[in-house]
Amino acid sequence: MDDLELRSRILDRINAELLDSEVQKKAIYKEVRHESTLVATLRLHLYAEKELNEILPVMVLHSESIVNQVFKRKLSLLYSLGVMDKHLFDAISKLNDVRNNFAHKLEYESSSDYYQDLKSGLSGWVLENHKADVKMIELSNGELDDDTKFRIAIAGIWIQLRIFATSIMLKKFEYAKRLEREIKEELDKESTSTDEE
Repeated sequence: MDDLELRSRILDRINAELLDSEVQKKAIYKEVRHESTLVATLRLHLYAEKELNEILPVMVLHSESIVNQVFKRKLSLLYSLGVMDKHLFDAISKLNDVRNNFAHKLEYESSSDYYQDLKSGLSGWVLENHKADVKMIELSNGELDDDTKFRIAIAGIWIQLRIFATSIMLKKFEYAKRLEREIKEELDKESTSTDEE
């Protein structure tokens, strides 16, 4: 397989993943729709941690020790490196807080404050995407309760993280491609100047 064909396949795979995100979001929402709120939260938190674990080796040299750290530390590292946008960081942080509340407060699920807790961490484009998702589903199903909105929100947060992870891979690939091109140009210049002497 030549270099061009390899690049083409990589870009095709990344583009397919990005285009598939809406389908994935609907599939995840269907998956968590019939689970208890606790199980749905734990599932999406695990999915989010899987994405963080896939991003870290791309962004951090010797990431083995970081992958075994707690969720919040992994997330904070990506944000501190300037890799992750504040709106996404805040939403995922709040998902982690809600997950911890479910894990450590016996009556949390029955309090039904979890949606408001999660929503308080949504801002900017993440909040706007959530509002749009809720509005689209309400158009066909009527007004939704907070539990359903919560499930829509956690599915949306995960899919935004998934898109972010895919875009990180694409940026890394584009950077490697640019670096390869620049080095080839430098080598060509050196070769040309050596030939002229």
